[in-house]
Amino acid sequence: MPPRRLNFLITETKFTTTPGAKPKLSKGQLSDKWVQADKRLEKSLGDDDGEKMRESIRNNQVGRRLLHVDSDGNLHEYEVSAKGKFDRKKPLDKLKP
Repeated sequence: MPPRRLNFLITETKFTTTPGAKPKLSKGQLSDKWVQADKRLEKSLGDDDGEKMRESIRNNQVGRRLLHVDSDGNLHEYEVSAKGKFDRKKPLDKLKP
C-alpha cells in the first residue's frame, strides 16, 4: 500500500529536562477536534487555508507529529493519531545532537 498523500503536517514540540522523562500531550491535543476548535485554523492560517485544512482533515490528508527533545538533546519523533494519541514506546526516529 503506498503511503497516503499529506496536504498538511501538524507538529508539536516538547522538551524535558529530567533524564528518562517521556513526552506528554494535553488531553486531545493535536486531535481533529482540538485542531478545529475555537477557530484555531482560521486564526493561524486565515479563512481560505483554514478551510483547505478542514477539507484535508475530512479526507485523512493531515499528518501529526510530536517532536520531543530529551534531557541529552536527542530528538525523538512520534506519530500522533487523529484522536491525539501516540505510543511513547515507539518513536519513529531518534536524532542525536
